Amino acid sequence: ICNLSSLAALIVGLMILTCLIGSLFIVKTDFKIRINGELRPEIERNVFASMDGFVEEVMVNHGDQVLKDQKLIELSSPALELELKQLAGEKSKLEKTLETKQIALNQAASGDLRDLSIASRLAGEISELEFELASLEDKKQFLVEQMAELVILSPIDGAVTTWKLKESILKKPVRWGESLANIALESGEWKINFKVPEYRIGYLLAARTESTEPLEIEFFFESSPNQKMKTRILEISPSTEMDPEVGPIVTVVCEVPSLTDEVDFAKRHGARVIADVNCGKKPVFSTWTQELFDSIKRRLVW
Repeated sequence: ICNLSSLAALIVGLMILTCLIGSLFIVKTDFKIRINGELRPEIERNVFASMDGFVEEVMVNHGDQVLKDQKLIELSSPALELELKQLAGEKSKLEKTLETKQIALNQAASGDLRDLSIASRLAGEISELEFELASLEDKKQFLVEQMAELVILSPIDGAVTTWKLKESILKKPVRWGESLANIALESGEWKINFKVPEYRIGYLLAARTESTEPLEIEFFFESSPNQKMKTRILEISPSTEMDPEVGPIVTVVCEVPSLTDEVDFAKRHGARVIADVNCGKKPVFSTWTQELFDSIKRRLVW
């Protein structure tokens, strides 16, 4: 009798366990993915180094209000300065040669037929020298225009948002295209930029397609984890970017909730935001193991 009772209890236990395991594949729950982002003004611009060189002077610092076309940074380019110096020397040499030949031409033109033959040759040489000088003048003008680009101007009205700008770049070498500073219109509209790993963007796109309503995202600021807010997607970038920390990412732009008694936060440039996106219903087992499966797929692909 004892053995029968134990066997019955074992069978019942196995049945319950089977039902529980089966329910993991049948019962569905919300499938959420966590993404990170930051708060940013809608209108902002980076300013970049126009060429290789050194940061000679920084006229502004973090928090300064600037106007469009205001001088921000001045670069120096030893290579450009050397090229201008060499060009000036070459031009001076040609001008002296030209002056000498013009004097000789004037003397030959007032002589006999033999001197007129020499004058014809000198006239041709003078024409060539004048052409070379004109070419050098064009090159000089191009270099002068490049020198003017060493002064970096603000592309918009706004505030300097780069922290410790002078300390970070003054008297340091920079390369062409290197980001030097950020200018943002903090008095305008703000947005939240989420960096969604490329291997997870498919879940969000599918949920957005299947939803009849604008897809909502629940988020909180890292500095205030207990204050949950909701936002909606404004735009999903059509291209992939490379993030040094996350890897390939797709930027998802969301609106910033209006400040109310229930919604209160400081608009700080770059404030970190964490969100949970509900991507629809999936079996419980899938929601628990999806991150593991995604990790395995990425390892197999790469």
